[in-house]
Amino acid sequence: MKSQERQQFWQQHVDAWQASDLSGAAFCKQHELNYAQFNYWRKKLLLQRLIQGLLDLQELLSWRLAQPKMGLHCIC
Repeated sequence: MKSQERQQFWQQHVDAWQASDLSGAAFCKQHELNYAQFNYWRKKLLLQRLIQGLLDLQELLSWRLAQPKMGLHCIC
């Protein structure tokens, strides 16, 4: 998969997750996605949009930035 295709793949999944009522972990399980990769791309895509100035404050606040409620924590 080319870089642009990979980015588009993850953007579609992040958008679908945003529209769902699922936690990130539950969404990934339901769609058979790697949760660590999902979080990597979710953060990368958000950062890209912030840098490009495509997010206004209202949209930024609507993004789910908190960790999932399933007790899964990343110590990075």
